Amino acid sequence: IQPACDVIFGAFFGDSKVQGMGVGVPASQWHNYTYPLIATNMFNNVGIRMCTANYAFEGRTPTNYLKRWELLLGDATWAPDWIAVQPISINPAGGYTAANIDPAIKETLRLAALSRARGTKVIFLASSPDAGSDTTQDNLRKTTNAALATAGYLYFDVDALCTDGATPARLLSAMTYDGTHYTRTLQDLAGARFFSFLYNVLSL
Repeated sequence: IQPACDVIFGAFFGDSKVQGMGVGVPASQWHNYTYPLIATNMFNNVGIRMCTANYAFEGRTPTNYLKRWELLLGDATWAPDWIAVQPISINPAGGYTAANIDPAIKETLRLAALSRARGTKVIFLASSPDAGSDTTQDNLRKTTNAALATAGYLYFDVDALCTDGATPARLLSAMTYDGTHYTRTLQDLAGARFFSFLYNVLSL
């Protein structure tokens, strides 16, 4: 997806947390109801035209969704104004382990450098707690978030909006319906924060 008219163009990559999972019968939120798209809608509502492509996908590992980013970069004209990426995920076998995290971070940094060279503002998205993580796994997640925050790229800390701060950390009850995925409450809160974040990042 690439807009044909003059708009701000964004894209984001990650697993189901970033994609936006529908939940409830009837649904209290629908599939792809997610904070980057909520923020995009807010821009359009105030007269700032923005188009955002959702390349996140449920159940996928960084190996999968980072490959999507790499394939898109194969088109030399593909240069969104901003890209947001969740560098690590709970989805690989074993969850948050050094063996899963290290190659994901290495590839994220490689692709981020390529995109930044094209003039794209690259945003790293924090990973948030998961109900199944033990203390060792969660500490790796926290350490990785801290490293991403100081990696020289932009950083959006969704974790700070939803963690209970415990060890191991868990999502606040109002922010999740299953211990991993986000409720509409969190998506709306993060969407408003992401709108303000992008507004400043893009100097609008």
